[in-house]
Amino acid sequence: MPTFVFIYFPTSLFFAQRFFDNPKYHNNRVKFCKENPNIIHSISNAFLIKGNLFFRINRSGLSPGSPSYIYNLKSGKLIDVTRVVPDAGNGYLPIAADKIQTTDFENSNFLASDGESVFTAYSSQFMFSVKKATVGKSPKYDSVLKQYFTTGNSKSNPVIVQVKPKEFF
Repeated sequence: MPTFVFIYFPTSLFFAQRFFDNPKYHNNRVKFCKENPNIIHSISNAFLIKGNLFFRINRSGLSPGSPSYIYNLKSGKLIDVTRVVPDAGNGYLPIAADKIQTTDFENSNFLASDGESVFTAYSSQFMFSVKKATVGKSPKYDSVLKQYFTTGNSKSNPVIVQVKPKEFF
């Protein structure tokens, strides 16, 4: 049986009723979107894992990226994934948008789920820039990442990243 989750947002964050088919808005849509970049036009990339709903809010703004969140169904807590801090346990590699000059995650986001994990992808250029930026933290990589960083380079193929969430609420 499917699980239904209802999340309510203020109506002020959405387009006016019939915005897309009302002739009154026809010539003003682009201007309106530029002036109101936080208007939500859709929610996507939704995955339910262990009582946590991963989802992306797509906004009308023309800047790249849309915020992603994790909502815990039991506690009602909401986490902005850009605030999830990498640590020694994952070699200081970020799972989401970070502060190291990238739009990889903002553009791709969590792309799929197997019911236990969510998956995203990063360019090798991004992976090697993070490795370089975290060298002072002496990250410990598993054998797969050691081999990747030894044999690959910033022009290698993109990397699929599996994120298996812990019980964090």
